[in-house]
Amino acid sequence: MTARARRSGGNAVHRKPVRRPRWVRAPPGGRDDQGAAGLRPIRPEPGPGHVDHTPDTGKVRGVRCINCNSALGKLRDDPVAMRRAIAYPEGNVWKPILEAPGVYQLPS
Repeated sequence: MTARARRSGGNAVHRKPVRRPRWVRAPPGGRDDQGAAGLRPIRPEPGPGHVDHTPDTGKVRGVRCINCNSALGKLRDDPVAMRRAIAYPEGNVWKPILEAPGVYQLPS
């Protein structure tokens, strides 16, 4: 029980903000603002999308799958961090460079 509920004798009315679903689907046979119906710009696979918006202004930027939208948010929309994340699986970030026989240098 919350402190507010205890103060009111357990009869507090909890008002939660109305949450609108961010899941959307392209209309059948139609086109969404990303091009072909149901396809997402980062990983072009059909399926439900998640409305992406700027954290500062709330302006809608497009529709992405939930995983891509989460990844962009976790990278904080930082292009430098995104480039490092792209280079990581290719081995360009962590793979040592052979400078001379037996001498390796880690990429900076």
